[in-house]
Amino acid sequence: MTVLCLLLPIAPVGCSSGHGPAAAVASASEVGTVASSPLVVGRDGAATIRAWGHEIWLFGDTFLTVPNADGTSFVSNTFATSATAVTDAAITLSDRLDDAGAPDELLRPTSDEEAYDRAHRSQPDGGCAAQPCGGRFATWPTSAVFSPADGGSAIVFYQLIRAAPGDFNFSGIGQGIAAWSGFDALPSRPAPRVCDGGPSTALFCASEPAYGEGAALVDGLVYTFACRQSGLDVPCQLGRVPFARALVRSAWEFWSGTAWSADISNSSVLFNGAPILSFFFDAYVGQWMAVYSKPLSSAVVFRTAPALTGPWSDEGLLFVASTGDSGATAYDAHVHPELAQQGGRVQYVTYSRPNGTEFGDELALVRVTFR
Repeated sequence: MTVLCLLLPIAPVGCSSGHGPAAAVASASEVGTVASSPLVVGRDGAATIRAWGHEIWLFGDTFLTVPNADGTSFVSNTFATSATAVTDAAITLSDRLDDAGAPDELLRPTSDEEAYDRAHRSQPDGGCAAQPCGGRFATWPTSAVFSPADGGSAIVFYQLIRAAPGDFNFSGIGQGIAAWSGFDALPSRPAPRVCDGGPSTALFCASEPAYGEGAALVDGLVYTFACRQSGLDVPCQLGRVPFARALVRSAWEFWSGTAWSADISNSSVLFNGAPILSFFFDAYVGQWMAVYSKPLSSAVVFRTAPALTGPWSDEGLLFVASTGDSGATAYDAHVHPELAQQGGRVQYVTYSRPNGTEFGDELALVRVTFR
């Protein structure tokens, strides 16, 4: 039974495993930083997908050196492309530009969001049309899945955020999914209207687990985690949906611990993780692997499991992130399995850290080699 669990990417629960991960780290070393455009001051996130022959990087809040076509130098998301392989330990990002020559947003605001942002945007005299000055909506991409069928299409999971000035003064108001039909276009944001009184574009409401932390496509089904902070814990739950019906809420199923259920309240906690998480099947290890930054720490850790439904191992240490004297923690570590080498033995992980300039950061690139 154990052997079968190691061979099947999606296997029934009940397989036994040891407490430790099914992989051991031989070495982990920073090989440089991901080179970004001089038009970007700083941005975080960096989930990736391989789609339409491009390596695509998804970012959250982005500070720009120039105003964009909307006249602002601060946007809630951007995206970039890079080479599809790490060459001489270097990765350089290339941004698509808008009509003003600034990095374009991946997920455009709705008309209601844009109206709210404009009304609350701070003016040079310190005032604004509506209080609170500096209030805004944000759409933060968390993960994406690409299907090559019929020329290729993708879905992009994103958090819906309402924010106000001040540190950590923001809250999640739902989770949405954007539909991306082709690389030369931008994703659309359908409005399933499932949340009473909530955003029309939310597929999961503010009171529900926010599915979309990492995503994988297996046999036509999208699997994704929801990892929501609960005190000092971040319990992670698993959901799935056919790729072609991802925007149909009734098509979703949630792992109860013993079976798949259409009732989201039956979701079972599989492990304690982090609000930002990525996962993939590592062919070299022969198991699924989840990677995340341990909350309130600079430790970047991983877990393994023979099946997405578990059992998941205890945490293992990949590496301790270097954030210098900033006092920051490595909160947004992402693994990029599309860039893997040696059949998955070598993986690349990024995390953002301050670079000493106002609103600025850099994306560190770490090479992890397993034994």
